[in-house]
Amino acid sequence: MTNCVEIVSRHERPQALMNCLAAVSVIFLLACFLRPHRGWAAQQRPSFDCAAVASQDEKYICMDDSFAKADVHMATLYSQLLVVLPQEKRSTLRVTQRTWLANRHDCAFESNPAGCIKVLYDQRIHELQTQWAQIPAVNKSTTTSIWRTQTNPDYGFTIAYPPDFAFYSGYPNHFELNQFCEYSSVGCLLYEGRDYEGTGFHGAGLSVNVLRELRTPETCAQIANPSDNSIGKEVISGITFSSGSVRDAAAGTASWGPVYRTFYKGVCFEIAITEVASSGQYFDPPRPDYDTTQLDKKFDAIVHTFKFIGPVIDGAGWRVFHNGDVDGTFEYPENDKVVRTIKYTNERYKSSEITDSEYFVDRGLRFTVAAKVNLRDKDKLNAWFASSNYPTLDHAQTLKSSEGFTEYKAGHYYYVYGQATVYILSVTDENGQLVDPGNNRTFKHFMDSFRIE
Repeated sequence: MTNCVEIVSRHERPQALMNCLAAVSVIFLLACFLRPHRGWAAQQRPSFDCAAVASQDEKYICMDDSFAKADVHMATLYSQLLVVLPQEKRSTLRVTQRTWLANRHDCAFESNPAGCIKVLYDQRIHELQTQWAQIPAVNKSTTTSIWRTQTNPDYGFTIAYPPDFAFYSGYPNHFELNQFCEYSSVGCLLYEGRDYEGTGFHGAGLSVNVLRELRTPETCAQIANPSDNSIGKEVISGITFSSGSVRDAAAGTASWGPVYRTFYKGVCFEIAITEVASSGQYFDPPRPDYDTTQLDKKFDAIVHTFKFIGPVIDGAGWRVFHNGDVDGTFEYPENDKVVRTIKYTNERYKSSEITDSEYFVDRGLRFTVAAKVNLRDKDKLNAWFASSNYPTLDHAQTLKSSEGFTEYKAGHYYYVYGQATVYILSVTDENGQLVDPGNNRTFKHFMDSFRIE
């Protein structure tokens, strides 16, 4: 069955998402939208470091995604209240928190530790939510002081976000896309709070995207399919962005959100927000409809923390190359030319030879991507490496690992393995000798931009 969350382009995303949702039941919608985010981390992390835990109750929390998520939610509420409460009430809050932590610690000695931990989190979150609801709205605005700030030095921007969001950087892999992040994303925020459980809410996120195909200010400003057929202007940290709002709906489920774009340093930057919810009447039993008011305000506050802080190192001057035969994509200098030396055929698919290969030459160095398909597991991969005179995984360093792919460095070769295919990235000099790219800027961008589609 089609995976509703594998949407590849902002221009295609709303309609493609809605077409997918129209074909499935509400039960499958819940499974699709509420599955744990795979993103750039394999599991939900609590508010504390699982690598340093000593107590048994914390170990339980680290092993259970639902407990970890509850811990983040509780810790967020607690931290926000510490900022906005008067001094005397802060002292009381700290005392009650220490008592609660002691009770949670004792859960490890109960006959049903998991049940005990769940009850305590439910009770504590309810207590903190009740206190939070009593805080005047004007005081709540000061909680941005506990927000986290993320800096992207390659694209020269910072963005701040609340503790109930998770930030992911870099290009997402095909297996790691959700309806909020894209292939063009250089930063992605996923809402991980629990304020809307029991409503028609499915999820929400924000992505910072670099749209390479939009190479002029005019094309950058043309936001596709704005819901109100109008493009406005929004000033964010002193920079004027074009703004619009994209919305689509089908089968009782809607996807919507504002979009902001600016052409900065020769690059089209986009900030895109997506919220997804179903009408409460489509659930059995019916649920309350999702009230967007508070999360909309939070997203607006996040957007206005976005700020350009320096040069866009990975700026203008790059083009996207996509090999549809073996589903590899990378960026290369716009004045260079990609040359395919080996083209995919059925015969090569079945053989032990390289299946597909291309290269470009930049400043005297040749940057190559070679692909070998039909390697179903690491044993077959290692056997093929050995028979083809490439370093095996025994001599490789793991650089990055996720659910969908793994990156390795083996001598001067770089491997990306996923979907039963290995992509071999390498650099050679004018004499055809393999060289270590080291800190070569072109190779860094080439490698960072490489992704499996």
